[in-house]
Amino acid sequence: MLIEETGVAEADLPLEPFKAHLRMGSGFGTETVQEPVLASFLRAAIAAIEARTGKALISRLFTMTVQEWADPQAQALPVGPVRQIVSVTVVSRDAMETVIEPQRYWLVRDMQAPLLKPSGPMLPFIPPQGSVQVVFEAGLGESWGAVPADLQQA
Repeated sequence: MLIEETGVAEADLPLEPFKAHLRMGSGFGTETVQEPVLASFLRAAIAAIEARTGKALISRLFTMTVQEWADPQAQALPVGPVRQIVSVTVVSRDAMETVIEPQRYWLVRDMQAPLLKPSGPMLPFIPPQGSVQVVFEAGLGESWGAVPADLQQA
């Protein structure tokens, strides 16, 4: 399961370039009336591009929860590019949490298939009926200006 912990801030949405792209009129005193609608269109377009590419356009936090590792020697992360692993926490079935020390894992930075890999032979053991929560930051950039032009256009 993947949860987006922090969404794209309203200030990070490229509202003015979007208005210019649509050639919206100005000077009538009602420029802000349509801004919530335009912002929702931008969010929908960003979500569609992210779903098709498997990449987060603007950096934000995600939490991935798994009940078992796909491979105990490497776990694929579902969205990229991953900028950093914030934490890895093992949760037992009785909700006891154990934070795994950062020196026990590392990030394979890859634009297409980022991986969480163990520093030793295997990723941490997941107890029966337990899970692991991996919190990570992913995105092409901190702001819209860092997103490649072709993805901005899309």
